[in-house]
Amino acid sequence: MLEKILKAFLGDPSQRTLKEIQPYIDQVHAAEQALAGHSDAELRSETDGFRARLRTETQAKTQEREQLKAQAEAEADVDAKEVLYRQIDSLDSDILAEEERILLEILPKPLPCFAKRRAGFRTARSAFRPKIGTATCRGASTP
Repeated sequence: MLEKILKAFLGDPSQRTLKEIQPYIDQVHAAEQALAGHSDAELRSETDGFRARLRTETQAKTQEREQLKAQAEAEADVDAKEVLYRQIDSLDSDILAEEERILLEILPKPLPCFAKRRAGFRTARSAFRPKIGTATCRGASTP
């Protein structure tokens, strides 16, 4: 009873969520149609491009983080280590924010690439799977 009253005033939470993500769904469908004629090798290169973009756009901050980490491990003074680790934490937050920004920009593109490659893999794998009841464990056919 209470659930019906809340749903009447607040609306259906599933519908709210769907409304919120609908723009992303539309972008994924558009990207899927754009990738319809691509071969598996082209899809693989698209995926490699996504990884390369993430790596190159965060590379400077990642290198800076590694340098600070090496400094912190070599540092003997506890207070100086604390300052370095705070800087590392700040860089980690910056790197995560940058990765999130990039992933939101490319969000609609990787999903169709993955789904199409996965569907092709499943189809190819099932073509080589033996049919149940057509062979015994020794390879002889059943009557």
